[in-house]
Amino acid sequence: MDPISMTVIAGAVGAAANGAAGEAGKGAWATLVGLVGRLRGGRGASSAGAGAQGVAEALSERAGRDAGFADEVRGWLAEVDGIGGVAPEQLPPGAVGFVDRDGERAAMTAVLARSGVAGRAPVVLLSGFGGVGKSALGVEWARDVQERFPGGRLYADLGALAGPGGTVEVADVLAQFLRGLGVPDPEIPSGAAERAAMYRSVTAGSRVCVLLDDVSFAAQVDALLPASADSVVVATSHWRLEELAADGATVLPVGPLAVEHGVALLAGLIGRDRVDAEPERAAELVRLCGGLPIAVRTVAGVLAVRPGRSLAEQAGQLADEDGRLAALARDGRPVVQPVWDAAYRALPESAARTYRLLALHPGPDFTSDAVGALTGDPMASVRGALDALCRANLLEEGREGRYAFHDLVRLHALGLVGSDPEADAAARRAVAWYLGRAAAADHVAQGDRMRLAGVAPVGGFAGKEAALAWLAAERLNLVACVRISVERGWDDLAWRLCEPLWALFLHRAHYGDWIDTHRAGIDAAVREGDARAAVRVRCQLSRAYVELGRLDDARVLLAGAADEALGAGDRRLAASAWEFTGKVHLAAHAHAAAPAVAARELVQARREFERSLAVNEEIGSRRGAMLQRYHLAQVRAREGDPAGAVAAFDEARTTADALGDERMVGRIETGRGLALAALGRAAEAEAAFVAAADVMQRRHAYADEASALEPLVGLVLANGRVSDARGFLMRLADAYRRSGSPKATEALRRLAELP
Repeated sequence: MDPISMTVIAGAVGAAANGAAGEAGKGAWATLVGLVGRLRGGRGASSAGAGAQGVAEALSERAGRDAGFADEVRGWLAEVDGIGGVAPEQLPPGAVGFVDRDGERAAMTAVLARSGVAGRAPVVLLSGFGGVGKSALGVEWARDVQERFPGGRLYADLGALAGPGGTVEVADVLAQFLRGLGVPDPEIPSGAAERAAMYRSVTAGSRVCVLLDDVSFAAQVDALLPASADSVVVATSHWRLEELAADGATVLPVGPLAVEHGVALLAGLIGRDRVDAEPERAAELVRLCGGLPIAVRTVAGVLAVRPGRSLAEQAGQLADEDGRLAALARDGRPVVQPVWDAAYRALPESAARTYRLLALHPGPDFTSDAVGALTGDPMASVRGALDALCRANLLEEGREGRYAFHDLVRLHALGLVGSDPEADAAARRAVAWYLGRAAAADHVAQGDRMRLAGVAPVGGFAGKEAALAWLAAERLNLVACVRISVERGWDDLAWRLCEPLWALFLHRAHYGDWIDTHRAGIDAAVREGDARAAVRVRCQLSRAYVELGRLDDARVLLAGAADEALGAGDRRLAASAWEFTGKVHLAAHAHAAAPAVAARELVQARREFERSLAVNEEIGSRRGAMLQRYHLAQVRAREGDPAGAVAAFDEARTTADALGDERMVGRIETGRGLALAALGRAAEAEAAFVAAADVMQRRHAYADEASALEPLVGLVLANGRVSDARGFLMRLADAYRRSGSPKATEALRRLAELP
């Protein structure tokens, strides 16, 4: 029988170790762990390279000299081939009545002949202005060639995900793609780099078609390229993106429809009989629409619900609009205002009012509840208005009950609302509603904590996960609320929005948004003359800077914060500021190169935590005091006082147990285990590590589980317990795999080297 390719084995190891989903994926992983566990440090294992390659070398070497083992490896490879599950199908519905684009579709198909030539997936860029039909073309072509991509079709609308300045959190898109490819949510890593690594591993050897809508920068495409050179990426953009062309992408300009094709589209939407009855007027309508599919569809929506209206009458309404040609060319952007003016005039008054006010909505998309807050109308009226706007093609209904404007339609609505006397009040109602909902989510997700905003929660949530899911879904809208509040001078809302955003950023760090909103919130609090609010938002922002390693920025931010809180008469806030300052010093100690600097940072960290502890004890904040004892235990351990650290950890653990704070129990036990090990109390240290790992596994906190298992493996190996080490290493490899860490295959390599 032919020898097994080591490249094939390495690829399979990577696929199994990086998040294969479902029972089949778990089975393939378990089989691999069993095979590696039987190597017993055989010849080749100890000299194997790192990661998947090292594991593959060890397996290949054993298979080359053991025919029975080779058969088992072949069986495992077949098992890995079967873990793909259902191929993702994320494409949105195709456009009804799609016409033409035969030349572009042929050119896109021709690109597939070059797949793999450059060692990477080919990229096709569909470039053109808004409303010209780029997205519809991309979807239609992807469906044309779907049989060529058995790995499935992935889709992301980057424009809808863009925050202020056009930035997109690519990590969010990677998470969406990984879910589509079958990776369960608990196994998707939190970091962007780890998600990218997992995405490359999962798409290696697969043929997938990726459609990226509304791309703004070439880097967005580069970050989402699948690993397989037999895949393809189609990107649409308002921009030409010369950088993509320089990297070998095929750029296809997408222009307006020719008149005959526009007429065919119109006929498909309102019926061939009406078009044939007035062929010249149909052609005139297409020309007045500038050949833009979105404009033709809007006109068709008006005509479809008015079967008695002639095409000549409709064309006359468009032709009479003043400044049509100037509007079409203004600022270099295609503007089809006459089309939307006509559609707007045909709306019922309630829908027309909703249309105007929706231009004031803070973010890119919205739910019916948000629309109700904006307009102040009862829900029945809101739903009726939204239905009317969708029928007129002035609004797009997406997934999960969310609605959005086309970009040019929103500009049209914005032009209408400028003189509306209720505009300012409507916009503030919307921002206040988002603030109230965010406050409700924060209360559920974070429980009892210090809050200064005094915002009454709006509605409720079923639990912590539901609350966090809402915050994540509305992130762009909440960020936009902060921006709009600043623009309109609503400083009282701007800083208050930052307080519930803490719940989102603490669990799902979007550092760009975190920094932008909180800097704006700090300025707003200062303008409002609220020193306490300014200190609170500064403390929250310092956490982002610490996590990013920007310690100098964190120091500047927190300088004088505690004194300002004391000056405002808020000792609890001062204690919080001291705690955040202590964390900065603790992080600086870990990064300090010079021993003298490290020692000084540790002294300062202790001082800040002790100050915070004293106040928390004085005001009766049990959780606050518990956190300071945990921090001080860490300080003692770093000071070389493991006995003192154990005592401090024990005291913190008692309170954490009483409060039912399981996450802190796990963190405390990991730190306690390290201190016990330093004292030579191996059995107690082992028990602490096992307890911590068990807690974190229950919470699906796999990275924290690995933090407890790593020292546990070292501890049992130091005591010569190879069999126990083997079991803990298997668990460690799985924890790393589930957290998306590249250390999963390294743990397998260590397992293979055990005697």
